[in-house]
Amino acid sequence: MNIISYSTILIIDDDDLICQTLNDIFQEKGYKVTIANDGTEAIERVKQMAFDLTLIDISLPDIDGITLLKQFRKDYPESSYIIITGNATLQTAITALKDGADRYFIKPLPIDEIINRAQEIIENQRLRQKLKESEKKFFTLFEEALNPIMIVNENGVCTDVNKSASEFLERGINDIKDTDIRNLFPSDYLNILDKNKSFFLNKYTLEIQYDINSKAKTLLINTVPIELFGKRFLFIIGQNLTDHIIIQQRLETSQERFRKAYKRANFYKDLFSHDISNIINNIISATSLISLFQEKPEKKKEITEFIEIIKDEGNRAVKLISNIQKLYKLEENKEFLKRVEIIKVLNEAVQYIEKSFQKKEIDINIEASSNEFYVNGNEFLLDVFENIIINATRYNINPKVEILIKISKFLKNNNKYIKMEFIDNGIGIPDNRKDIIFQKGYAKKKETKGLGFGLSLVKKIVKSYNGQIQVEDRVKGDFSKGCNFIILIPLL
Repeated sequence: MNIISYSTILIIDDDDLICQTLNDIFQEKGYKVTIANDGTEAIERVKQMAFDLTLIDISLPDIDGITLLKQFRKDYPESSYIIITGNATLQTAITALKDGADRYFIKPLPIDEIINRAQEIIENQRLRQKLKESEKKFFTLFEEALNPIMIVNENGVCTDVNKSASEFLERGINDIKDTDIRNLFPSDYLNILDKNKSFFLNKYTLEIQYDINSKAKTLLINTVPIELFGKRFLFIIGQNLTDHIIIQQRLETSQERFRKAYKRANFYKDLFSHDISNIINNIISATSLISLFQEKPEKKKEITEFIEIIKDEGNRAVKLISNIQKLYKLEENKEFLKRVEIIKVLNEAVQYIEKSFQKKEIDINIEASSNEFYVNGNEFLLDVFENIIINATRYNINPKVEILIKISKFLKNNNKYIKMEFIDNGIGIPDNRKDIIFQKGYAKKKETKGLGFGLSLVKKIVKSYNGQIQVEDRVKGDFSKGCNFIILIPLL
C-alpha cells in the first residue's frame, strides 16, 4: 500500500519551462517535487511513492491526461489532482472535474493562483487525514472503552452505544440504538431526564440504581452536552460501580496480603538476627577458651568439649536457615503442623542449655502429670523452649540457676490445653513491662539488657499453634523473685 509522503508534489508535463518554474517555486515553499515529462514516466514515479498532489497536463506525448487522471484517481484515491491544459473547452473542464480533478487551470498558467490552490488543497488534505485519524481513534476508544458510553441526539434518541453499555444494560447494541433515552433509565430518574429543557444544556453527575434481570447494579453517569454542525448531542459516560466495588475489594485484599508479607519478612529478619547472634556468641566464647587452654595439656578434655560446642553451634546455624524456610511454608500452609510430643522436645532443649552454660550451676526440674503430651506443632517448638530457658539462665544473678517446668492438662472455655509453666529464680520482670516484653523491638531498650527480644518470636510461634503465652511473678507481688512463663497449646 502506498503511503502519502509529507508535502510531496508530482508535476507531469512535457513543457520543461513549466516544469522547472513550478519546481523552483514549490521547492522554495518547502515541498518535495518530482517531475515526469510523459505518462509512462509518471506511472513509474507513483509506483515508487505516493504524492499529496499531482499536476497533470492533458496533452502528454504518450498518454491522454484525462486517462492518466482516471487511473491515478482509481489507484491512489488519497491523493489530490490538478489538470492543466493549453486547449481548454468547457466540455474538457467538465470531464476533468467529473473524473476526479480538484481544480482545472488553463495555460498560460496563473502561477500565483496555482501555488495558492496547491497549498490549500494539501492543507485540506492534511486536515481531512487528521480528522479521519481522530475519528478512528475516537471510535476505537468508544468501542473499546471499559466505561459504558451512549450518544443521544437532540430528540432524546440514543444514536450510538458501546459494548460496555450493552453489557451493563444486558441488551444488544442494535436493541439499544434508536431507543428513547427515557426507556434506558429507571422510572425514578425520568424527572431529571427532561430532554426539552436543561438536560442538553447542563452537565450532570448521577448515581443510578438499576434492577436488571433481578440483579442490583449501580451506574455513576456523567452527561456532557456538545454541539456539532449546529446539532445538539449528549454524551453519557458511565462507571459501573458494581465492578468498582469488586475491584476495590480485590485491591484491599492485595494490600492486606502485602502488609502481611511485609510483617512476615520482618519477622524472618528478627528470627534470624536474634538466633544467629546467640550462635555466634557461643562460637566466639568457645574459640576464646580454646585459645586460652591450647598450651595446657591438662585442659585437653575441655578443649575437646569446646570444639564439640562449636560443631553444635554450626549445625544449629544450618538448622536455623532451614527452619526459616519451613516457617515461611508454615504460614502459607497450615498442613506443616504435625503431631509433636512435648516432653521429648523439652528434654532436647534442656540438654542444649546445660551444654551451652557449663560455667553456670543450673538445676532444671520437670514435673509432668503424664509421661506424654501431644500437640500440633513443628520444629519451632524447640526454639520456644530454648528461648525461654536461655532467658531464665542468662538473666539470673544467683549462684545457682533454678528452673522448674510444670506440665499439666488444662481446661479453658471448654477447650483442652497443655499448660506449661517455666518458673525461674531470675531477676524477674517489673509489672509495667510484663505487657510489652512480647512486642518486637523491646530488647532494644538498654534498661532491659536484651531481655524479651526473642519473646516476640516465641509469641509468634505459639500463636501459630493456636496457643497463648503470658508471664507472671514466681512469687505473687514480688517480681524480683523470678518469673513464671505460662504457655497454653491445644491438646491432641
